Amino acid sequence: MQHSQHPMPFNSDRRDVLRLAIGAGAAAMLFDVGAQPAQTLKIGMVRPLTGRFASSFAPLFAPARVAAEEINAAGGILGRKIEFVEEDDEGSPAKEPAVMRKLREAGVSIVIGPVGTSQAMSALSVSDPEKMLHASGAFAVEVTDGAKYPLHYQFNYNTRHQSAALMEFLKRMGPQKVGILHEVTGWGESFSGQVIDRMKAQGMTPVGVESYALTAPDVRNQVRNLQRAGTTLLVSGSSIVPGTVLVLNALKSTAWYPTIAGGNGFHSDSLLDILPKEATDKIYATFLKNFSYTAAKPVGARETAYAKKLAAYPEVKGQEPNAVVSPFYDFLHVLKQVAESVKSLEPAALKRGFDSLKNYRGISGTLSLTPEDHSALPDDAVTLVKIASTRDPQAMGFFRERAFD
Repeated sequence: MQHSQHPMPFNSDRRDVLRLAIGAGAAAMLFDVGAQPAQTLKIGMVRPLTGRFASSFAPLFAPARVAAEEINAAGGILGRKIEFVEEDDEGSPAKEPAVMRKLREAGVSIVIGPVGTSQAMSALSVSDPEKMLHASGAFAVEVTDGAKYPLHYQFNYNTRHQSAALMEFLKRMGPQKVGILHEVTGWGESFSGQVIDRMKAQGMTPVGVESYALTAPDVRNQVRNLQRAGTTLLVSGSSIVPGTVLVLNALKSTAWYPTIAGGNGFHSDSLLDILPKEATDKIYATFLKNFSYTAAKPVGARETAYAKKLAAYPEVKGQEPNAVVSPFYDFLHVLKQVAESVKSLEPAALKRGFDSLKNYRGISGTLSLTPEDHSALPDDAVTLVKIASTRDPQAMGFFRERAFD
C-alpha cells in the first residue's frame, strides 16, 4: 500500500481534527442529556381502587387530575411535572399504615388522600413521623391541629364549619326539637360531637342521639326512637350516600318525614327518588358557599368553568357535588405557589410556606393557614342548601340552592 507523501503534521491539522471530534462528542452528549425527559414530581395518591368505597370516593380525586393538568401545562412545579403514584387502600383504615410506608419507601414525600376521617387518622400514624407533606380528605376538625399533625393540611370544610352552619340554620328555623342520628366513624363522631357542643353553648339539648354502623342492614329502630322522642328536626350525620340511603329508607318505612339537616352524604341525584316530593322539599345539607346560589346571586364564572372541566371525568357523573368540594384541587395549586416561593420541595421548607399562607383565592374560598390551625377554609365557608335543587337546571349537577338568601 502506498503511503501519502504529505503526512499531516500532528501539531496543526491533526490537533484541529481532534478538537473538532471532541467538540462534536461533547455536543452530542449535551444533546443527549437535553433530550432526556425532565424529572417528574411524584405525588402519592391514596384511594380505594377496589372495595365498597371505590365508586363513592372516586369523584373526589378528579379535581386532583384537573389541577395536575393545569399545573403541568404551566410548566409544572419548579420545572417538574406532577406524576401521581396511586396506591389502593380499599377504603380501609387498617390498610393505611402499610400503604403510606410503601409510598415512603418509594421516595414519595408528598401525599394526597386517603378520603375519610378514620382512614386519614390511620394514615397520619405513618405520614407524620415519616415527615411526609400530607393533604387528606378527612372532614373532621381533629386533624387540623398543627401541633399534633405538623405536616398535615386540610383544604376541605370540616365538622367545625358544618356545625356552625347548622346552628345558623336552627336559628332561622325557630324553636325545634332536635334529634341526632349519626354513623359510627371518625367523621360521624366528630360531626355529632360538634353539633351537641354548639347546641349546649346555646342552652339547647337534643331530645335524642342515635348511631349506626356503616355495615348496619337498616336503622329503623334508631329512627323510631327519635320519632318517639318528639323530634321535629333530624340532624343526620352520614358521610356517604349508602349511609343516607339507610336513613331515608327507614323514614320511608315508618312514613315519618321530619325536616332534615344532613351532612356530606346527601348530595346525590338518586336520593330524590326515595321519598315523596313533600318530604324531599324539607331536606337540607351542608355545602360550600362558593358552589351555592340564590335567586339574586348565581354561581361565579370561575366556579362554573371549573365544574365544566370536572364534568369531563366519567366518575364524576351522579356525584358532582362531592367532586367540587374535594380538597385536592386547591392543595395542589397552593403547593405550586408555596414551592416556587420557598424554592424547594423539601417537606420542612414547604411547611414554612404553608404555615404562612394568607388570603389565597382558592376555588373553595379564601384560604389561610397558621402553624397552629391547619384548616385552610374560613369559619363561614359552609352553608345549608336544598337537596331538591339537585335537578334544578341552574345547578348544572354541581351546584345547590341555598336554604336562605
